[in-house]
Amino acid sequence: MKFNKIGLKLNKKILNLILLLLTALIMSSCSAAKAREEKTEITKIKSVKGYLIKEAEKYDKYNFPGEIKPEKEINLSFRVSGPVIEFTGETGTKVKKNQLIAKIDERDFIVKINSLKARLEASKARLKDSKLQYQRYSSLFKENAESKSVLDKSESEYKALKSKTKELETMLEQAKNALEDTNLRSPVNGYINQIYGEKHETIASGQPIVSIVDTSSIEIEIFIPEFLISRQKNFENFKFSIPSAPDKIFKADLKETGQKATGAGQTYPLLLKTMPNHLIKAGMSAMVSFSIPSKKQKKAYSIPVSAIVSKSDKKTIVWKIDNEKNMAIKIPVEVLALNNLTTAEDSGSLNKGDWIVTAGANYINEKTKIKLMPLFSKTNIGQEL
Repeated sequence: MKFNKIGLKLNKKILNLILLLLTALIMSSCSAAKAREEKTEITKIKSVKGYLIKEAEKYDKYNFPGEIKPEKEINLSFRVSGPVIEFTGETGTKVKKNQLIAKIDERDFIVKINSLKARLEASKARLKDSKLQYQRYSSLFKENAESKSVLDKSESEYKALKSKTKELETMLEQAKNALEDTNLRSPVNGYINQIYGEKHETIASGQPIVSIVDTSSIEIEIFIPEFLISRQKNFENFKFSIPSAPDKIFKADLKETGQKATGAGQTYPLLLKTMPNHLIKAGMSAMVSFSIPSKKQKKAYSIPVSAIVSKSDKKTIVWKIDNEKNMAIKIPVEVLALNNLTTAEDSGSLNKGDWIVTAGANYINEKTKIKLMPLFSKTNIGQEL
């Protein structure tokens, strides 16, 4: 009996010890869970970069690839025939307006001019004598001292010589022009694109001998979709860039719009013109942009490409920063154009002065705690954090 009492007391002590150990273990587990939870909360805070929204865009902006072309290529030919005795320049050679390109042997033309000059001088002398004779017979006829037939004959001879002299003057002028036409000159500033003749070759009148690419004006051809054709009168602020000089922006003007759609996409050709520049060469590709005054009720902003997030439902959003809650709000947007900055519009949830997430935008959600990273430079170029 005494032994059983002692055993019972021992069992109670062991039981109390076990309960004490279990309580300590549970409390330790709770503390660890709480620590893990607090640690998880801390790790949910994401560091992000931000961009400050500026003025809303008042224009719809569009960008299209294009090709640079010379405005025109001219085939040059002599207006006279003869052997070519001089040929200057080669394919690719730059030429200036009125620069000599080729020359035909001028000896026969000089001989003809000298011959016509002699004939004209003789004709003028005969015309002078004929005129004096006609005037004398006219005076005699008025005094009834000469017959009408003699006067008529004198008048006829005078008029014939006058006509012949005028004809010789015209022929001499034409011969001088022909002599000048033995010199083939460039009508424009440009460069030689192709050569069709050779030195010492006898060239026929009108036969193409060289082609000149006019560089006084350059064309850029792009193709625009059908929905923009009705707004073409409002196109403005044409600019373009080229891959070989990506940091330079060139201005252009609208020249004309094609009236017939091309290709399966039903696009229309649009021609721009720009001033020549040593950086711009025919055959280069170009990226052309232009603006149209916006008629939409939505507001459009230029924002960094990194701020745009594409969702699985084919929608695009940006994350607007709520500074009070240190969280981000999802704002659906529509991308209008891609450039150095993306042009996107929303229904009115964005405003000037709002901050949106750029770097880190793909790794947050509406429950993520965020904080803006410190300025990357003292000047904060572009108002981007």
